[in-house]
Amino acid sequence: MATSARTAGPAPAPPPPGGTLRCTCRSGATVWLTGPPGPRKAALARAVRDELRGRGRRVEVLYGDEPPHPPLAGPAPHTADADRLRIGLAAETLARNDVTVLALAPGPHPHDADPVRARHHAADVPYLEVQVGRGTARTAGSAAHVDVTGQDTPAAAAALLHLMTERGLV
Repeated sequence: MATSARTAGPAPAPPPPGGTLRCTCRSGATVWLTGPPGPRKAALARAVRDELRGRGRRVEVLYGDEPPHPPLAGPAPHTADADRLRIGLAAETLARNDVTVLALAPGPHPHDADPVRARHHAADVPYLEVQVGRGTARTAGSAAHVDVTGQDTPAAAAALLHLMTERGLV
């Protein structure tokens, strides 16, 4: 006859009003990079990733510019909106667990990220949206601006890292 020992402890706390549980882990952040697909966004993300990893941070880059190969399985259709939601969910989950996420988002328009922005806000996860274009990177919906006109990737990465530091994300 096998017996199992259970450790006595306090009963789990009931969910807060509204029934939503919040993660109590240390928070990372999501930096949502929007703009036309191409090598500039990816190079910028890799340079920032390498610098942060050199500082001992946990960092991941999520690539959403191109369709997955092979396509993602499951009932959800493979569309830019569905991909954006998948990337947003992955980014928010990683960021809740002390990972800084650099997400290369499909679509150049800030309003495309509304559901992702709302999800991060609801989960109380730090979120910064940056539009990267030809020559500029700026935060969507604010006056903050990172000018990378004529700069090489290391200089652009330094400007983005400065903005992330100002916002308390690193």
